Amino acid sequence: MAKTLRDAGEQAVVRRLVALSESSRATPVMDDCAVIRAGGKHLVLTTDILAASTHFPEGAGPELIGWHSAAVTFSDVAAMGARPLGLLLALSMPHDTEVKIVEGVMRGAKLCADSCGSHIVGGDTKEGKEFVACTSALGIVESGRPLMRSGCRKGDMLCHTGKIGRAALWQLRGKRSLVEPMLRFQPRVGEGMALQALGATSCIDLSDGLALSTHYLAEASGVGFGIDLDVMGFHEGLRRGEKEKALYLGGDYELLFTVPRAKAHAAIEELMALGTEAHVIGEAKGKGVMAEAEGKARKLPKDGYEHFKS
Repeated sequence: MAKTLRDAGEQAVVRRLVALSESSRATPVMDDCAVIRAGGKHLVLTTDILAASTHFPEGAGPELIGWHSAAVTFSDVAAMGARPLGLLLALSMPHDTEVKIVEGVMRGAKLCADSCGSHIVGGDTKEGKEFVACTSALGIVESGRPLMRSGCRKGDMLCHTGKIGRAALWQLRGKRSLVEPMLRFQPRVGEGMALQALGATSCIDLSDGLALSTHYLAEASGVGFGIDLDVMGFHEGLRRGEKEKALYLGGDYELLFTVPRAKAHAAIEELMALGTEAHVIGEAKGKGVMAEAEGKARKLPKDGYEHFKS
């Protein structure tokens, strides 16, 4: 029997598609964006698809849907340390969708683009059986190299912006009042640019959960990590037992990054100057990903949100 997407899982499928699309002119590796060199600068490109049945819970209005659709894509640009140049927004909708809903989606996407210092520069509309938004963004790193997942070295410090578990609150409790804070997150564009300029060595956005994202950094960089869960910045609303679950649930869209030990303090101060809290939670060392809590160390499973799998 032929293997299905559910059997393979998203990451295995993506790796296969990347292998089939490899080019000497681009770098479509397992990063948040593809990278193309252009005249001594680096362009970063990314695209996302969000479907109503998968990504938008009941209670999400048009403007919130538009904001979130743009934000997830700008978050990828942020993880590369790039400045976003523009966003394309393509929408597929049933023919009986009210025009005011479409206008609301556009308003929300524009508000998000404005907040990131960018613009909506084009898109497309088509008829389909359910609402689907496809967003694509272009960014630029004008000096130095983009932040990649593969730049971490042993001895670098592992850090994250913001708090972990905002999205987990809704996923664990399902309250309608939590839909707005889950979907209306602010992409860390300014923070990513600051980290790139400061000399961060690797970065990834936390769309798939901290545990899985840490494994992605470890594998791409060929290092291990030791994480201290007791110093992580968890969302205040999480109960004690929920914090562990929050490590494996996606949707936080914070930045998980590494910096040389000598620059860790400066990085935290730089982010705080931007109004964003950040936490040093571990170090690149050994093999695999180890987590310590209350004095007990254990392996952190490579587990998190993955499309297609049950």
